[in-house]
Amino acid sequence: MLAFSKMARLPGLLQTRATVFLIRNYHKQPIEVVWKKPEHGWTKLNFDGSRKHGQASIGGIFRNHKGEFILGYSEPIGAATSTVAEFAALKRGLELVLENGWTDLWLEGDAKIIMDIISKRGRLRCQEAKKHVNYINVVMPGLSNCVLSHVYREGNRAADKLAKLGHQFQDPKVWRLHPPDIVLPIMHEDARVLETVTQQQNLTAKNGVILNGQESKIGTSSSSYNLDAALEPEDVRSLISFMASLTLWIAIFFT
Repeated sequence: MLAFSKMARLPGLLQTRATVFLIRNYHKQPIEVVWKKPEHGWTKLNFDGSRKHGQASIGGIFRNHKGEFILGYSEPIGAATSTVAEFAALKRGLELVLENGWTDLWLEGDAKIIMDIISKRGRLRCQEAKKHVNYINVVMPGLSNCVLSHVYREGNRAADKLAKLGHQFQDPKVWRLHPPDIVLPIMHEDARVLETVTQQQNLTAKNGVILNGQESKIGTSSSSYNLDAALEPEDVRSLISFMASLTLWIAIFFT
């Protein structure tokens, strides 16, 4: 079997951008998105915002390295944009972090714009959003260890459920030790899927095939694509033949 990283070394096949594009997109393998637990001693916060009919609400859930529930929150915040709601959800989570004295934090949300603005210190026109971002930028550096990451919605379902739940309340809600019943099925599903993926990774680590000096592993954290997936020999021959023809055609066309 031949990995893409090896195939890229075959002469004459990588002379054009079109060829590179086709190689990268010929054999895509989707990677399952799951919630991932933090390291031992760390606390993980998943947060989210929700907006419905112009009204926004926020929610978040804290779990430990075993995936066990620590704390959850949900509340309405009135009229606001989706972006403001996302920032407000993270800000509220950090307020609870300070109240409980947690120092080793993994913060995770499904709005990539939030990560981009905070990590790159991007500019905001909305004053309400600026207020939340200023608070976040002050609190996060003061924590002993703090990681901020993006995950697709499939890995953020518990926080999403709590954020939507906030539309039903008039006042802020905080749950300690025991989550609301509506979140329990999602937590159980997260734990079940995480256990299954861990078992698959352990099996791969034990029996995996070494390709190009690196062990093939199952990705679990995002819906990106594995560009080093292996091809069957007949697939390789077909692709090489197609690429050779395409390269020749492009060369003639641009000559």
